[in-house]
Amino acid sequence: MIITQSCDLVRRNGECSAKYINVAVVRSLSQVLPSLLESVCPSLTSLIYSEDNRSRVGDLLARIFNQNEQKHGLFYLYPDGDIGIGVGAVAFLRVSVAFRHQHYDLMRKSRSGRLHEPFAHKLGWLVGNLYSRVGTQDWDKHQLKALVDEYIGEDNDLGIRWIDRYVARQLEKELKEDVALTREDILDRAAKGIKRPKDLGIDRIVAMIKSEFPNLDADALARLRTTLHNDSELSTVFR
Repeated sequence: MIITQSCDLVRRNGECSAKYINVAVVRSLSQVLPSLLESVCPSLTSLIYSEDNRSRVGDLLARIFNQNEQKHGLFYLYPDGDIGIGVGAVAFLRVSVAFRHQHYDLMRKSRSGRLHEPFAHKLGWLVGNLYSRVGTQDWDKHQLKALVDEYIGEDNDLGIRWIDRYVARQLEKELKEDVALTREDILDRAAKGIKRPKDLGIDRIVAMIKSEFPNLDADALARLRTTLHNDSELSTVFR
């Protein structure tokens, strides 16, 4: 994507004023998302992350979709088959290539589309690192959620998986002891579940009550287990 200011590309007397035309690298968001995630939340292993980091990743994607991701210098490009963008993509404004202005005609001939206002202005602001903000319309919250879920939701196609925070911490300890654990091993362990201290405590409490009061029926024990599980004060004890 061309990121040189339009005013510098206007031809006067047959030539534009810019001596070089800067072009930013564009890559599919799916392709670069794993490396972007590492800047927000380290992975347990390949594409497996702790669940408590998902909201941070969602915020990152929301900033990208709403053209507000300045730290990485990204500009989101919505899929548009008419201009040859088949999937959601991002332009890396910090990664550009400079071409001599003699290539102007070739680049103009190769152009497949252009940005609508005010997105062109927002791009110029991002590139120029100005202090004033140019407002662009944000995504509808439902559309934004759908976009975020497409990349990091439960059914995403990228292979990104989220596991419970406590389970992730326990698996981190196991990984330190057994570096041979594979991604499949970790997902299998997470699926089988690792009981939290509170769950272990409830199991012990129920077992003791059952031992002392053997005549309690299964329904009463089930209700007791549910009550203990939902008790917020008990949760604080096992933190």
